[in-house]
Amino acid sequence: GLILNIPLTWAGIKILGPRFGIKTVIGFVLTSVFMDGITMFRPDGDAALVSDVLLSCVFGGVLVGFGLGLIFKSRATSGGSDIIAMILAKYTRLPLGKLMIYVDSVIVLVALVSFRDWAIPLYSWVVIYISGRAIDMTLEGADYNKALFIISKKNKEIRDKILFDLERGGTFLNGRGMFTD
Repeated sequence: GLILNIPLTWAGIKILGPRFGIKTVIGFVLTSVFMDGITMFRPDGDAALVSDVLLSCVFGGVLVGFGLGLIFKSRATSGGSDIIAMILAKYTRLPLGKLMIYVDSVIVLVALVSFRDWAIPLYSWVVIYISGRAIDMTLEGADYNKALFIISKKNKEIRDKILFDLERGGTFLNGRGMFTD
């Protein structure tokens, strides 16, 4: 994993900036520490919590998605395919969760072609889809359709904040009060 993370992180730093790189290195180190830490506290180590693979996929997808959503909220990644998704998000403006579904699905397709075993890729797609949706819900909330009206005479400053800091779009509306004209 580290061999792939180094060039991906380097590309992320070049495209998304040095602050991204620092946060991402911290993100993938802490992800490894917490994953290994949880395994150490469990009596059976790597043994499954439940015998039902589908139940594990559903809950694993939700937990992984929520965790990645929190990492993405801080404008960082946990390394790997997350970096590719965040770079694509900069240029496409698609939700990060959807991009994670696309990027990870390509990886699963390559694994399917290589190993010719359908069971693991099918379960992987369940986890990928659920975690992608959980990422978007964590970042955007349960309702994706949001509108915000800002009434101000400082439209240029607000425009720059929305476009460049938040990386969102918007529309200017000229208005006139009915009562005060």
